[in-house]
Amino acid sequence: MEMRRGCIVLICVIGLALAGSTSAGAAKRSSAKNSVTVQQVVLRVNPCSIESGTESGGPIWLPTQLTAQIPPALKSKVELYSTGTNTVLAPAGWVCSALEATDGGTSLVVSPPGQASSQAGASAPNSSNVTALFDYTGHGPGMDLVCPYFPPPGPQSYSGCSTSLPAGQTTKPITADILSISTAPTAKQSRPSTGVLIYPKVRNYENTSVDIAEETCTLSTPSLCPTLLSDFAIRDFPIPVPSQ
Repeated sequence: MEMRRGCIVLICVIGLALAGSTSAGAAKRSSAKNSVTVQQVVLRVNPCSIESGTESGGPIWLPTQLTAQIPPALKSKVELYSTGTNTVLAPAGWVCSALEATDGGTSLVVSPPGQASSQAGASAPNSSNVTALFDYTGHGPGMDLVCPYFPPPGPQSYSGCSTSLPAGQTTKPITADILSISTAPTAKQSRPSTGVLIYPKVRNYENTSVDIAEETCTLSTPSLCPTLLSDFAIRDFPIPVPSQ
């Protein structure tokens, strides 16, 4: 019961932070009130089409239903999308594709049906998608991903490690392990996006490899993004939360 309560508090804190709360104290004060609107809801799980750079080890078990901690009013508006290993929450009725690289990185894109989409990201200035990246810092692309947000000592010793944020981005820490990322509209993408980067502070990644993950949400209704990102943060990296 204490762990479940801690998870709900984390959902509320992340959701409030991503929705624009400017005070950690306000988030804590509001968590008890908002937690009653977040319930465990059973959702459909949609399979992602998978392009893999490695040979399959056999059939992957994929559930048809899983639970999510969301406001009950969103039950008909969101669904889960899964590769069997990684699962994300996204708008209902969308389609999912995933790329599993030979070197261990995985990317997953959920987008509206009929919208041309690629693993490289948005295909049109007003496109919508939910993208997720799963990697590790012992892998070059994974290290490059985390460097601007959690710079290591001596970044020059890592090939491709830039400590400068991409243009138009701002960040805000949510917890010691979770960073909120906001990206302003650009010529290539007219819609703003929000995201979370998860780097569990279990070890110093400059000394040993650490699993990391990032999700980005770009929607015509951005108010849905905090719920999707909060689910991602606790589903794919269940970082222990002190009981309240």
